Formats: sequence, C-alpha cells, structure tokens
Amino acid sequence: MLALLPTLAAAQADGGRPVTWNTYLGGDMAGGSGLAQDELEGIITSREGEVYVTGKTNAATFPGTVDGRRTASDNDILITRLSRDGGVLWSRVIGGPGEDVGRRVIFHHPNEGHLLVSGNTSSAMLRDGGFPVLGTYVSPRTPFLARVELNGTITWFMYLGGSGNDDGQDVAVFPDQEVAYVTGESAGDVFLTKVNVADAGPNIMWKRIFGTPNAQDVGYAVVTTPPDEDHVFVGGRVGSPAPLSNAPQPVNSFGGVSDGFVAAVEPDAGTVEWVHYLGGGQEDEVRDLLHQPGSGVSVAVIGNTQSPNYPPGTNGQGSNIFLARVTDAPSLVLGNYLLLGAGGETMQGHGSSDSLGNIYFGGTTRSGNFPIIKAFDSTFAAGPSNDDGFVAMVDNRLTRIAWSSYVGGPSSTSESVRGTSPVPRGLLTFIGVTSATDGVMETGVGADLSANGGQDGVIFRLTVDSRPPIAGTVQGRFNAQGSITGEWSGFYDEETDIDYAVELLEGPIGVDFSPFLYNRDFFAFSYTPLPSRTYRVRVTAYDLLNQSVSVTSAPVVGDPPDAGTPDAGPGGGDGGGGGSSDAGPEDNVPKESPLGWGCGSAGGGTLLAMGLLMVWVLLLSRRSARPER
Repeated sequence: MLALLPTLAAAQADGGRPVTWNTYLGGDMAGGSGLAQDELEGIITSREGEVYVTGKTNAATFPGTVDGRRTASDNDILITRLSRDGGVLWSRVIGGPGEDVGRRVIFHHPNEGHLLVSGNTSSAMLRDGGFPVLGTYVSPRTPFLARVELNGTITWFMYLGGSGNDDGQDVAVFPDQEVAYVTGESAGDVFLTKVNVADAGPNIMWKRIFGTPNAQDVGYAVVTTPPDEDHVFVGGRVGSPAPLSNAPQPVNSFGGVSDGFVAAVEPDAGTVEWVHYLGGGQEDEVRDLLHQPGSGVSVAVIGNTQSPNYPPGTNGQGSNIFLARVTDAPSLVLGNYLLLGAGGETMQGHGSSDSLGNIYFGGTTRSGNFPIIKAFDSTFAAGPSNDDGFVAMVDNRLTRIAWSSYVGGPSSTSESVRGTSPVPRGLLTFIGVTSATDGVMETGVGADLSANGGQDGVIFRLTVDSRPPIAGTVQGRFNAQGSITGEWSGFYDEETDIDYAVELLEGPIGVDFSPFLYNRDFFAFSYTPLPSRTYRVRVTAYDLLNQSVSVTSAPVVGDPPDAGTPDAGPGGGDGGGGGSSDAGPEDNVPKESPLGWGCGSAGGGTLLAMGLLMVWVLLLSRRSARPER
C-alpha cells in the first residue's frame, strides 16, 4: 500500500499540542573572543523523563562541567544530562586539538544503568582525562565508543581504529548482551564493528567492510531486532551500481545516482546475508532504521529521496522523505510506503519509536507547503538560503502523519531537528540546532531561555497526546439486507488521529467484531441476527497512544425486516440516551498491531463460540500492548 501526502496550498495548523518546556543548551567563548558553535546530535530519555544528549561544542565554558571551564579547540565531544524539567545536571566535554563529535547516545541495558556514546575524533591525545583510553587512534579521523555512567563518570573511551578516514555514525546493542555494534563510513565504504563492552575488558571483536568501488558509501544506521537476537540491520547509502565487495549482490537493482540500502548481518560472525536497495532514478539514502515493538524481524526505514519515481507510484518533486518497512525476507518490502514533503525536506539525525510502534523524526525544510498538521508552530520562517526545522509523528502502520510542526525562528536564521526520544505517559523530547537569538522558544518554561549567540543546541519537551478521544454517538439498525449496521459520529481528538473498533453485542457477549477502521463512520456486520434477540453496537475510538473511549448504542430488538425494507426494525436509537461512555484503555477492544495486520469480522456462519474466542484473544493481546501511563 502506498500513501502519498499531497502538497497543501498553505501551511495550516488544525489543532495543537502543548510544549511543556524548552531550553537552549550552549556555551560561551573565553573573554568574549567570539561566538560559540554548539550542536546536539543524539538523545535518549529515561523512563523517568531525564534527558541525555551528545554532540559537540567549541565553547570555552559550558553549563554543568565539573569546574565550569575547558580549553577551547576546534570542537569537542559534549555529553549532558538534564532533569525532567530541562535543568542541566552535569556536562562532560571530551576532546583534544582536533575535531571531535558525539553522534549517538543509548542505554546499554533495559535497567538504564549506564550509557554508550559513539562518534568520531581527530584527536590522538584527549584532555580532561582520568579514564582509560583504549584501542588505536589512526590519523586523521577515527570512530570511538565510550561508556559513561549516569553520574557523568567516563568508565572508558575506545578508539575503534580503521583506515584513518573513518566516520562513526550509529551504535546499537542487544539488551541482554555485552556487545555493541557501531556503523559508519570507512574510506568510502560501509563499516560495521562489533565491540565487547563487558566490564572484564572491552575490545574489538571484529570489523566488516563492504561497499562499491570508487564511491562514497556510508552506514548511517544500525539496529538490532530483539528478542530473537539473530539479526543486525545496517542502513545507509551506496553510490555506485558496481558489484558490492564482501557482500552478496543485492536482491534488487540499483536505481540511480545513489541508492539507500538495508543489509542484514549475522551478529556472531558478521557475515552480510543480504542487501536490499531502496531508491529511484536520482539520489536516495536511508538515514535511520527503527525496530518497532511487536514487529518481528522487520525494520522501519526513514530516508531521503530526490527521485520523482520513488517510492513507486509517486511523483515527488525536489527533496522529500520516505518511510518503508523491510522484513528479513529480502525480496519483500512490506507495509506501506509513505512519502512526506513538498520538495524541500531532508531528514536529519535519528528518529525513534514508542512502545506502540509510532515513529517520530525531524529534519529541515525550505517549503512553505510542508504538510503541517495539529502543529505547535504553523509558521514557516525560512528564507531563500535558510532552513526551518520540522518534527513529525507517523502512525505505526506507516500510513499517515499523526501530526507535524515547524520548529524555527526568524527567516534570517536556520534551524534543524536532529533527534527524537519518546517518554512514557505520552511525552516526546527532541533536540535541534539554531542560530536564532529569539523566536525559537515555544513557552516561557525552561532552564535557559536566552540564546548564547553563535549556534546553540535546543531541547523541547512536548505532549503527544494527553487525553482520550471525545465520545460521540452510536446508532444500530437493520439494513435492507437484514444485517445489523453500526453508524457513529461526533468522536474527536484534537491531538492525534482516531482509529475505530466496532463490535456487535448480543446481551453482554460479542458476536461480531471489526477492528482498525480509519476515517470511517459506518460498518455493516456480516453476522446473521437471530429472531427475538437483543443486540447493541459498541464503538471504541482509539488515539494513536491507545487511549480510548467506548460508546454503546441503544438496543436493536425484534425480528429483522424482510429484505428490501430499508432501515426497518425497532430499537435503532441514536445512541445518545441509550449509549454508555467508558473512557480509558481497560475495557478496550484491540487495535492495530505495529505490523499492520488484523482480523476481519467473524462472518455470517461463524459459531458463537468462535466469536467469543476471537474477542477474548484480541482483548488479551490488546492489554499486553498497552503503553506505560
């Protein structure tokens, strides 16, 4: 299935979501000698809502450092921990005389006991030491991996070696293993390095390099697929149709100037098992891979495309963003392609997925026609040579934008969103970069509301969805064919879209059921009503965070009419006085799984026992998928 988002005539917000706090994060140059350049590249949030970010800074002083000062150089690695309300708890600045940057920060274990930070460095000697430095530095640039405790202590810092022209981009782990996988670029090829990160002694276990000759190939993303732990996926860009080295030939054809790719790698030996290209006739790339909970051995793909024929069936113009899903069957691209943009968009940094598989990401746009939906900032403020940032949420089936918003200041400055991280209880934290001195902050609540000049990092915490949908009315009636139909209206959610599940009840027992209805207000049950029985129609409306409200119609009683008698039969009330509203997830009927599959209705000849079994199985699966509240 393909979803193409049309270009809007103008950016219009049709709702909003509150930004609960926002803050600048940046430093100052020594003695007012210039304007500091600070960038945030990676983010992760804890279950309690604390924030950890990484990036780079050339500031002489930076908030939260141990002594408040550091020696200025080109750029140094920045790691900062912030409280739930955005206050800086500590910062660590690591580096030497060269260019150093942190790209990605993750929790190593589900208990969130410590961090792993990856990036690259051009410094053979590191200041602010006091921690073991492992591995081999290869000039002029080497990827690194570091372990950082939650109190800011750096347990070790490891050079990952390479060709001398390597660039670390991403890191991933299996939650219950003491290994990490780092990907990036090695002298124009893709590399994947497996690192033993056990307390007994971290070391490099193997490094695999694959790519095409004389091209600028790069791995931008790596992801694991727990709980089976049999797959590591790498995504990025390949710049040539020439045969791949150290990998099997792709299962499909190279498309154009450059293609995105997804590769499956066996995690123990590091063997590349298959490669799948994604792209059209121009320049395309995969920027991130996400494993959605409950999606099995598959990954959601976020990429950039300049191809007017990609995804297949689209006719995009300029630069756009695409989403897709790839499974372990490499010849099969599953799920729904989704093309997002209006010809001037680029996804940057890393996205994220919440516990229900909804996807969050951001980047830059130069288009005043970017599809803005239920935004906190609906004003396009980019200039001819400047970008506005944007942030967006896409549903777990990759079929539609739940909401999207500009993130920007005046038209004379540039902004970009570099990373997102959902928080339990319906919150999202995202990071970005701005050169604006005003006009970026969305609320007066935050630890630092004053820009530091030059280029600053920015951090926003917003509410994705704070409450269930508003209840509407439901009506049950017989149609001309003698079946019972359900009709509903008035359900509304100003924060995200609504999906519907509709159930036919005989007394308290469900006898027919259809979940996953979107943009619908009518459903005809295929169950054949029995004479002299009482039936009701129950409609449950779910937002994309699984919050729900249920309304049951007035009873439909008596014998169904003869075929051909329209809308006959008593009891087809309007669902108002006879309805009931049960907000909250506890009595939900199940919703879409992240894979996008679902069960149809039971059918006219289905026995009552089978209908009961189906409803109870779905109820149980629904409850097990409920997010943390």
